[in-house]
Parts: sequence; structure tokens; C-alpha cells
Amino acid sequence: MKAKEALKRIQVRGEKYDLPAEEGRVQKLIQKGISLNNRLKEMDSELESVKSELTDIARARRGESVTVSLKAISGESAVITFRESYEADDRVSEISHALGSLFDRFFEKKPEAWKTTKDLKEFLDKKNTYGLENPESVTEIIMPHIRKKEVKPNVKFDIP
Repeated sequence: MKAKEALKRIQVRGEKYDLPAEEGRVQKLIQKGISLNNRLKEMDSELESVKSELTDIARARRGESVTVSLKAISGESAVITFRESYEADDRVSEISHALGSLFDRFFEKKPEAWKTTKDLKEFLDKKNTYGLENPESVTEIIMPHIRKKEVKPNVKFDIP
């Protein structure tokens, strides 16, 4: 026979229980975990609010730059990086003939809609002309069928 375990008296929601010591420890750990999880959720919500406000300020100061650094008087700073992507409309297939092989390079057919590729972003940002002598004419064909959209900005805090 097993030696009788020492029982520990604990109180949960006004009720008293005599349980093995380990079960009492499990109860306390679970309660502490729930409490910590709730506090983390509150802090995450507060942090998102702060990041959102900083992003609004940075957006107003941004101009054409991708990254904005906001510095506090105390020396700490926040760096906000804006990311953009392109979104194709549902009529983009109309330009497939005009673009030829570039169409497959710039657009992908997904079940829900047409998606733009990184190659298109490089082309529109003038990082790669793909050997075209007159890339502006191709840009004029593409632009009515796409729009720029902002992806959630990244906020990073720097502490000196």
C-alpha cells in the first residue's frame, strides 16, 4: 500500500477542500496563469493604442519617406516603418495581351482575386525595368488596374 499523502486545506470560491499538496499547487498556478494572461491582454491593448497614436503622428510627418524616427526629449525613440503593397482590380486580366509575358510575371491568379507580385513592385519602384526600353508606357497600361495600399506599419522602440 501507498503511504497516505499529506492533505492540504485550500479555499476556492468560498468552499474549503482537503486535497493533496500538489493539487493545491496546481490550483494556485492555474489561477496565477489566468491572472497574468488577463494583465498581458490589457497591456497588449494599451501598447497597440500607443503604437497607433505614434503611427498617426509619423504618417503626418512622413512625406515620401518609408521610415520615420520620432525622438523623445529623454533620448528614447520610436522608429515607424511604413510598408506598401499593390492591389489589382478584378479587370486586370484585360491587359494580359498588352503586357505579354510580363503579365504572368506581375500578376498571379488566386482563387479569390488577382494578386500582384514582388516583381511588379520592383518594376513600379523603378528598381528593375526588365529590359524594356520604354517602361513608362507599360506603367501607363498597368496603373489604372492597380492601387497602392498600406500594410500595417511596424513600430519599434529604441532605448539608448
